[in-house]
Amino acid sequence: MPLLPRSPQAWAVASAVIVLAVVSGAMAGQFRAAVVPAVALGGLAGAFVDLRYGPPR
Repeated sequence: MPLLPRSPQAWAVASAVIVLAVVSGAMAGQFRAAVVPAVALGGLAGAFVDLRYGPPR
């Protein structure tokens, strides 16, 4: 799966992004509507961390 983070650092970033997006959605009264975009954004952020700070290929 391309959008699943591989490194622990990427999982930490992805988790933080997901939590922030869900909390901001909940504060706006749109908790259910914020879950899917939060997971997508978290996956993208984690994949970016893996690409940026991953081992050289």
